[in-house]
Amino acid sequence: MTSMELKHKAKLKEWSEKIQDCRSSELSVTQWCRLQGCTTTTYYRWERELLSLAETGPKRLEAPVVEFEALPALQPQPRKTERFATVRVKGSVIEFHEAIGPETVKAVIEALGKC
Repeated sequence: MTSMELKHKAKLKEWSEKIQDCRSSELSVTQWCRLQGCTTTTYYRWERELLSLAETGPKRLEAPVVEFEALPALQPQPRKTERFATVRVKGSVIEFHEAIGPETVKAVIEALGKC
């Protein structure tokens, strides 16, 4: 095995662990990548490669075994689009929709007042 192949194999192992860490965290991929100092493009490239290797089998390519857990499908939630309030602050616009209660609106306005 060449030095390039050894380095690639080490990267596969490293990213296998990183992807498992990301998936077991409660963070989105974007948030996790930001904390790790990497891009989502890099994350998804390694995830694709590891998934591809998992499909072809680790024995043939001498790659680490990667196991992914199936997640339940997300059920789409009905979205209310009627807005009942719009707040403009220093060029920013915040729209409140009817699903948001008055206590949330009050909390946001109080927080903006502290900025």
